[in-house]
Amino acid sequence: MKHRPESPSNRSRNGVILVVVLVLVVMMSLTGFAFMNRMATEYQAALITGDLRQAKQTLASAETFLVLLAEQQAGQPEPFHRLQHDQRLFVSRAIRSAAKILPTDDRSSVSEALQWRFSVLNHRPHTLEYDQGHSEFQNGIQHPPIQFGLENESGKLHLGRVMLWEHDTPGVGRSALMGFPGMTAEAADSILDWIDSDDQPREFGAEREHYSQLDIPYTPRNGLPTSIEELLFVKGVTQVAFYGKGQRQEEDSLTGPSWTELFTVHSAEPNKGRFSTSRINLNNVSPDNYADDASAFDPDLSFLPQELVKYILLARLYGISPRPNDTDEFAASPQNPKSESKTFLNDMKIPDHDESRLKEIRSLADLVNTSVQLPGFEGGHLIDSPLNSDSPEFPELMKQLEDRVTVSFDERHVGRININTATESVLGALLNDEDVISRIMEQRHTIDRRERESTAWLLTRHIVDDRTYRRIYPHITTRGAVHSGEIVVYRNSGGPFLRRRLIIDASVMPAQRVAWLDLTQRGLPDGMSAALADNNGDFRAEKQSGL
Repeated sequence: MKHRPESPSNRSRNGVILVVVLVLVVMMSLTGFAFMNRMATEYQAALITGDLRQAKQTLASAETFLVLLAEQQAGQPEPFHRLQHDQRLFVSRAIRSAAKILPTDDRSSVSEALQWRFSVLNHRPHTLEYDQGHSEFQNGIQHPPIQFGLENESGKLHLGRVMLWEHDTPGVGRSALMGFPGMTAEAADSILDWIDSDDQPREFGAEREHYSQLDIPYTPRNGLPTSIEELLFVKGVTQVAFYGKGQRQEEDSLTGPSWTELFTVHSAEPNKGRFSTSRINLNNVSPDNYADDASAFDPDLSFLPQELVKYILLARLYGISPRPNDTDEFAASPQNPKSESKTFLNDMKIPDHDESRLKEIRSLADLVNTSVQLPGFEGGHLIDSPLNSDSPEFPELMKQLEDRVTVSFDERHVGRININTATESVLGALLNDEDVISRIMEQRHTIDRRERESTAWLLTRHIVDDRTYRRIYPHITTRGAVHSGEIVVYRNSGGPFLRRRLIIDASVMPAQRVAWLDLTQRGLPDGMSAALADNNGDFRAEKQSGL
C-alpha cells in the first residue's frame, strides 16, 4: 500500500501540541517552585513565630525573676546594693529550653547557641565615676558605660514630692524643676498645672483651656501621672529634653541624661525596718508606759539607752526647743537657760501629766541636737538631747532609730529621695546649695556600706547644719523599694530580640510590676555587645525587632 505523505496542517498541529506540553511543563515547574518557595517562607515564618514565642516566654520568666528578687531583697538593710552591683544576677542569664530536647551528641555544640538569655540593663544617669574617665566615645558622642542591674527609683525626683513643696511654699516647685537639663519656665509651670487639681494656669503654664484647643484635644490629668511618659503630653515638654542623649537612634545630637533617668512617679518604701520588722510609732508612746523602776521602760523601746527614752517622753510632754543660738522653727527658748547633763536626765522622774496634751514628734531629726524646756524653773531649764551629732554613739543610735521607730502612721513613704544614689540635679531640687551638693557627691563615694544605711553621715561629716538637716529630713532616705530596669532577651545564635523597660514595686507585698514599656523598636543600646563581652557574655543577636 502506498504511504500518503503528511499534510502541512498535520505537521503544524503536532508542533502546537509540543508547545502546549512545554508550556504545561513550565507552568507546573513554576507552580512547584512557587509552592516550595511559599513552603520555605511559611517554614521560616513558623521558625520566627516560634522564636518570638520563646523570646516572650523568656521575657516573662525574666520579669518573674526580677519581681521575686526585688521582693526578697526588700527587707534587707540596703536592698538596692545587691540589685545594682551583683553582676551574676543580671548578665547573660540562660533559660534552658531547646537544649533539653536535642540528641545527646548534639547538645555540646548546639545547646549554648540555642539557649535563650536575658540581661538586665541599668541606665543610671551620670555620676562621679563617669567623670573619671570611664565614659566611652561612639560616633564622636560621649556615652556612659552600660551598667547591669536594677535602678532604685528613690534616686530620682518624685513629681508628687515637687507638688507637695509647691503646695507648702508657692514657687518652690518651679525652682526645684528649673535645675534639670532642658527645663524651661513654660515646661515647669505646665508640669505643675498638669498635676494640681485646679484649672487655674500658672504664669507660663497651661490648663484645660489650652489642651482643648489643640488639633487633637485632650484633658489634663489634674493629678499625678501614671507614668513618666505622660509628660510628653504636657505643654512645653520636648522630646529632646525628655529622651536625652542616646535614648533615641534618630537623635544622636541630644545631650545630658533623660528625664526618665531623673523623674519618677513610683518611688516608695514600706514604713518598716530591716527584714520587714514593724516599727514603733513614737507618737503612740506615752509616759504612762514608763515606770519608776529604770529597768521597767516600755519593752518596745528597751533597745535604746534609758536617757534617750526619757528624753523622748519629755519631748512628748513639753515639746522640743532648739539649742541656744539655733534659729529654727521650734518655739523660742529662754535667753540663758540652764542646760543639764545626761546624768541629770537619768536621775529625774517623769512628772504627772495630762494625756490629752501630749506633743507630737514631727520628725526623728527633731530629736537631734535639740533640748526640752522644763516648766517651773526660774530663768528656764533645758534638758539636752542625748542624740548629739558630735558624740561617738550618734551614728549607731541614729541608725537604730531610723530602722526601728517612726513618727508616721502611713504604711508607705512615697517620694523620699535617696541621698546615696540621687544625682546632682535631684539633690539640687532638694537643697539648692551647690557647695552642699558638691560635698555630698564627693563624700558619699568614700563611706562604707554601714555608714550608708543611715542619714547620720550628713551631720557627722559636717555636710549640712542642724537646721538644714531638720528641714530636709522628711524628704530623704537611704532606702527605697521600687526598682526599674531594662530586660534584653536574645540568643547567641542570632535571631530576634526583645527589649522592655519595667518598674517593680516591692514596697507592697507581694511585689508587683507597676509599669512597663516595650523598647524593641528602638534597637539595642550602643555598646551592649562590648559590655556583654566584658562581663563574660556572648551576644550576636541580629538587630531586628522580630515584631
